[in-house]
Amino acid sequence: LSTRAPWDYVEVLDEGGTPVPAHALPTHRVTAGESIDSEILGCRHVTGQMYWCRVKGYPIAGDPDWPTMTLLILQDITDERLIVDRLRHRDRQIRQITDAVPSMIAYLDAEEQHHYANQAYAKGFGRWSLGTGLRPSPEAILQRSLAEVVGPIVYPQVQPCLSTVLSGKVVAFDLPLVDHQGQWHYKHATFLPHQVAGKVVGFYILLNDITAHKAAADLLREHADHFRYALEGAQVGSWHWDLVSGELTWSQQQERLMGLRPGSFDGQVETFLAQVHPEDRPTLTAHLKQAQAQLAPLKAEFRVCLPPGDCRWLSIRGQTFYKADRRPYRMAGVTVDITA
Repeated sequence: LSTRAPWDYVEVLDEGGTPVPAHALPTHRVTAGESIDSEILGCRHVTGQMYWCRVKGYPIAGDPDWPTMTLLILQDITDERLIVDRLRHRDRQIRQITDAVPSMIAYLDAEEQHHYANQAYAKGFGRWSLGTGLRPSPEAILQRSLAEVVGPIVYPQVQPCLSTVLSGKVVAFDLPLVDHQGQWHYKHATFLPHQVAGKVVGFYILLNDITAHKAAADLLREHADHFRYALEGAQVGSWHWDLVSGELTWSQQQERLMGLRPGSFDGQVETFLAQVHPEDRPTLTAHLKQAQAQLAPLKAEFRVCLPPGDCRWLSIRGQTFYKADRRPYRMAGVTVDITA
């Protein structure tokens, strides 16, 4: 047998890539009486070639206090190590990508234990979980339960969705959250099941911030309500006609002007025209078609038949909206009573 060990020809590195000093080499340690059950070492040859091995070593002969022989078993795991390195590299790339996006992302197993969380998720629930002892970092969240991380206020809001996602269905909903300063945040939550061989083994959580969107939507809704109240107060009816589906939407005042009880209009154009005086229907229909075909504003006056045989004169004004190819897709406008 050669009296020189394999590491005499190479630079030996530990599993983390740090050079191993001479006194810590397997030969020296086993010769000193230490048994090595399994240890991974890297070996860089003078040519620059790198390979990895799994080492086992046992003292087998001589006085127990100073063995004269050692048994070293080296298993080449270079290919296995390359695969592991590629997977780790890909994992780092995925984490860099997910940490760069503002969305909160996490993966939990079927027992609701966290196995992955990006920085945004950790920061978000680290902020909302103050007082729980959690640090706002992904590592602090791993292996912790969903209830523990999101806290006693949020968990009851998401709990009804857990049975659905664990049954294999995607769940999407809006989630209001309040931070320790009393500020409200709104997230659009999506729970995605992870299935292996037809069995749900976990689920992904994706939370996208919609606070600004909701504030804008609330503002638009408030303005729309003010506009509607103003029209109702001025006894002006408003209407919207979806030219694709054919559905006609009326305000309550529009229904009153057309001689119908509020809430009774069925959205059909035929019902609208049926309320118009028979002598005025052809003219009104022509104005509607002209406004759609010629990109012109709608301006028309017509009578509405009211029981018991009375008539009301109405003035209708509207605008046609077009797509990029100039195809009309909707009309909207107002109606006023001009009966003398």
